Amino acid sequence: MYTKLQKIWKDAAENLNLEVEIPFSIILADNLKINVSVLLKNFGAKNGMLIITNYEDVEPYLEKIYEAGYGFSTLSEPSENEQYSRKDFIELLSDWGWTGDVNLKPEWL
Repeated sequence: MYTKLQKIWKDAAENLNLEVEIPFSIILADNLKINVSVLLKNFGAKNGMLIITNYEDVEPYLEKIYEAGYGFSTLSEPSENEQYSRKDFIELLSDWGWTGDVNLKPEWL
């Protein structure tokens, strides 16, 4: 079952044609496994952005996350009434920047 945050990212992926993995597990150096809510590919860092809700879950591993080519963002779990907003997501994704193939960059970006 998806969390509200994951549902909204799923809606964003469908609406904006994003590549996401929900949920996602990353294996870092030393076989360290971290579970995150969402992996957003092609934005923010070479291997994409890890979307998390609790900074403490990744804080001890920041260097390893960056070395593995990922960025991350800590986002609050949305309220039950909160809905997907195309405008808000485009603004967020524009801030993170496109890191995928230049020929595949979305027109809305």
